[in-house]
Amino acid sequence: MINCREATYLVSSRTERKLALKEIFGLRLHLIMCRNCTAFEKNLNALRAATKAFSLLVEKGERLNGKNHLPEEKKREILSLIEREGKGGEI
Repeated sequence: MINCREATYLVSSRTERKLALKEIFGLRLHLIMCRNCTAFEKNLNALRAATKAFSLLVEKGERLNGKNHLPEEKKREILSLIEREGKGGEI
């Protein structure tokens, strides 16, 4: 069985490369048993989703208003994307 250090490495690595079958099963087993690594995975997914949502807005030419914050509509759009990603959806 893998330890927490290996699990967090695999959680972080799987967006950059395809994990081997042995790694996938080891990670899944570890995440079933370890709530800290499961929380790490959830937080990392939320961070990735937020970053991607913001970059999509920037690509569309969206700008922050003069008060240095996003309009409410854009906040809701980002939160929706984050929630979808947290549930395993694709952005």
